[in-house]
This record gives sequence, structure tokens and C-alpha cells, in this order.
Amino acid sequence: MNRALFAVHCYLSWGFVSPYIMALVHVAAALQFRYKGYSVEEMDYTSG
Repeated sequence: MNRALFAVHCYLSWGFVSPYIMALVHVAAALQFRYKGYSVEEMDYTSG
């Protein structure tokens, strides 16, 4: 029971925290993109 409660606690707590961590990563990437002087028109996008 103790292990199950710990697993549920970890799942719920990281489920709450991880979106904020991902948002911080995206904001940091956007700021780096902006301050390095790139523009959207200069970028070459590839897919596949």
C-alpha cells in the first residue's frame, strides 16, 4: 500500500509540475531564438 501511494503521489505531482517545466523550456527557446537575431523568414524548415 505504501508503494502504491508513493507511485500515485509521484504520478500526480509530476503531472502537475511537468507542464510548467515544458513551458519554461519553450519560453527559453523562444527568447534564445529572438535574441540570436533570427527571423521566421530566414529559417529553412524541413520535414520528414
